[in-house]
Amino acid sequence: MAHDRYDFACALAHKAGNLAMEYFRKLDTLTITSKGHQDLVSEADRDVETLIRKELQPAFPRRIVARAWHR
Repeated sequence: MAHDRYDFACALAHKAGNLAMEYFRKLDTLTITSKGHQDLVSEADRDVETLIRKELQPAFPRRIVARAWHR
């Protein structure tokens, strides 16, 4: 079971990293907004978090997944 979780985590990290790299390669067009005073969030932040949450929720339905950026 622990091995399955490790494999899942590695695959998800690669998937999220690939998405983040897509945004990194086009930094000049990245949309960045303010959540508050000196608190910025980019579309990359939001989209990577959304991807991770969408993958985690069905895999671990009885776990609570906290939000970091979305408000």
